[in-house]
Amino acid sequence: MIEKENSALILHETDFSCDEEENELESILTSNNEGKNDRTSKNLSNPNWKYACIFSAVIYSLVTFLFIVPSSGTLWTREDAHHHEYTRSDIIYGHLHIAKTGGSSLNGIMANRFERVCGNKGYSYDAYLANERAKLIADAANADSIKISSEWSSDKVPFSFMHEIGYEDCDYISTEEENPQFWIDYFGDEGLHNGTQLELHVPCRDPIDHLMSQCNHMWYVIDCEADNDQDFYESIESCYLYLGRYSHQLRDHFDVKCFDFHKEFTTYIDLMSNHLQERRFASEPFIQRETNRKRNKEMECIWGRQDLIDKTRKYLLENIEYYQFCNECIGSEDDLTRDV
Repeated sequence: MIEKENSALILHETDFSCDEEENELESILTSNNEGKNDRTSKNLSNPNWKYACIFSAVIYSLVTFLFIVPSSGTLWTREDAHHHEYTRSDIIYGHLHIAKTGGSSLNGIMANRFERVCGNKGYSYDAYLANERAKLIADAANADSIKISSEWSSDKVPFSFMHEIGYEDCDYISTEEENPQFWIDYFGDEGLHNGTQLELHVPCRDPIDHLMSQCNHMWYVIDCEADNDQDFYESIESCYLYLGRYSHQLRDHFDVKCFDFHKEFTTYIDLMSNHLQERRFASEPFIQRETNRKRNKEMECIWGRQDLIDKTRKYLLENIEYYQFCNECIGSEDDLTRDV
């Protein structure tokens, strides 16, 4: 029996069964013509009868699909006994997870709230129970967040597993793949299933604040008292954390958008709710997954030195493609959170 969206429901409700109809008809005919019509009995036992029924079922399914299931891609879902419309987008959305931009929590929230989210920090299919377990851990520790385990878990899916699962059933993909070539190899030039396009979303954060968050993660302090610029720049570079995940090369293959880090969990998620299907059940409240220790900005010497702030910002913009992109994108037409 074919089960596909509306046609599946209709076929199931009509209970179209060749076997049952054949048995019922055979019983009626043999009782009425017992010992009188051997030809009828032989015809019923003929395997061509079942093939004819199966063929009829297939034709019925095709007619149902063509004339009842909308060709626009509109799907019907059930929520609290009411129907609402969801139209699947013609494109797939990608979240380029830049380290220290809240990406782990964003991935988790998206998987918990929307269908077909695929990420190395969370998949939709098991996000509900993953967050329920996180709630138990947080409650036991009297905390509102938990640390992500260093071992494989629902909150930390190996890249190799993601590749093995595939991306054909994903509407939103979030990954910390360190090489931007990943996006190009899997999705570049409309390469996924007959020209399906991918729109890539990049979170943008103030370069100095972002650098300090990286330093905090690396347990490193930049040298505000360096004897020369070279030593100072080397102390900056010691904090870099996977900044190569973004490359200008991506813009040659995708429509690359940006969004403001400070609007990530509000405006950006609200925006994506217009393109993604809400899950039937969501585990609330979402428990934040921590990947960094608490920052103490008072211990960060750069904030008291405007000269070092200016020097650092200039150095980052001259040398890091990610910061160049964000500097150009934020406030432009490609900024998803602009004027919102």
